[in-house]
Amino acid sequence: MLIKVRQARLKNLKQPSSFNYADPSYISKELDYCNDVYKQNQKWKRVFVAGRAVEEVAADILSLLGLRK
Repeated sequence: MLIKVRQARLKNLKQPSSFNYADPSYISKELDYCNDVYKQNQKWKRVFVAGRAVEEVAADILSLLGLRK
């Protein structure tokens, strides 16, 4: 799904589809790197955003920061 989202972004921005941004192997390496960073910083909170509106995600972040009840 991430590949399709990134391909659509490239198309919308009129960028060549050959960019690494939507390449499956590049995305896999990028996700591996992110997981390694999270493993090194286990106190960090994760916010799941899949299928959610920006406003819902923002509300979760504000709650995590103690800025919203």
